[in-house]
Amino acid sequence: MRGVAALRDGGIEEKPVTRQSPGRCIVQLGSVALTVTWLNGTAGEVADGELLCIVWRGQVAPRGEHQFERVSQAAPVAATVVWEQVLLAAATGAADWTWQPKAADTGGWTSAELAAQCVERLRDAFQNAAA
Repeated sequence: MRGVAALRDGGIEEKPVTRQSPGRCIVQLGSVALTVTWLNGTAGEVADGELLCIVWRGQVAPRGEHQFERVSQAAPVAATVVWEQVLLAAATGAADWTWQPKAADTGGWTSAELAAQCVERLRDAFQNAAA
């Protein structure tokens, strides 16, 4: 959450809207959003699960207030994927825990490094949407 708050320190005036629930975090920043979702595996073990990180163009976070349907309102445009990464937990012990891209056999990021990468992708998408 510190990285999301740092968006405003980086010159972005738009206030991010954050929604959290067990296994999911949504950050809506104007016309773009970031979702991070934990997908449990069949055995319920961390080693069987996947972490899905997606940056979207469009509205993903539900609005805080309920708005009644009206005939004159246009249907919202569906969100589209700008960037997507599926990650697996990789570790031989607590000291070397990383998130490894599912499509790669090497490399990986600590949780802090992954969070920074996701926030940077969200920042880039926001700036590209404004351009």
